[in-house]
Amino acid sequence: MVFVALKRPPRRTNRVACEGTFTPHPAPAPVSLPGTLRRATPDDAPAVARLLQVAYKDNEKLGVEYNAAAVTEERVRRYLVRDEVWVLERDGRLVATVGLQRHIEVRRLAVDPDARGSGVAAELLAFAEGEAAQAGFREAQLFVDGDHPWLQGFYTRHGWEEEGRVSVPEYPGWEMVKFQKRLGR
Repeated sequence: MVFVALKRPPRRTNRVACEGTFTPHPAPAPVSLPGTLRRATPDDAPAVARLLQVAYKDNEKLGVEYNAAAVTEERVRRYLVRDEVWVLERDGRLVATVGLQRHIEVRRLAVDPDARGSGVAAELLAFAEGEAAQAGFREAQLFVDGDHPWLQGFYTRHGWEEEGRVSVPEYPGWEMVKFQKRLGR
């Protein structure tokens, strides 16, 4: 759900240690993530694919299905090249990922089921919002499955506002909820 490909000057470092308060260069918002937050590379495709598969597959228990549950490494590799994707590592293992797309649509916010409830999703969402704001975007959008039992509430609690519902023509009867958020408030 969170992911954007921003064309950015090469002033940023690729790896940032996240102990205590994390400050990217320059800081969009304070983020305190235990582990290492870094830009993903195409070499991360197998681990990112596995994380997306396990995180989104877990939603099927809730009666919500996403194509990310069956994403291939090759598709993820293209995604990593096209978008600005960040990964959070702990003890040499990917535990979360978030990406930013060109038109600032938050996409594919995914957290390993074992790391859920730790606040990682909220911190990664705040990080993505800060990156988008730092890049000059005043607003971001995201889409959530209309049937998901708790994601709509998650985004609302984090300052996102529902803008309406959208049909997905490729999947008759499937409806997405569009959310927007003004950045930099």
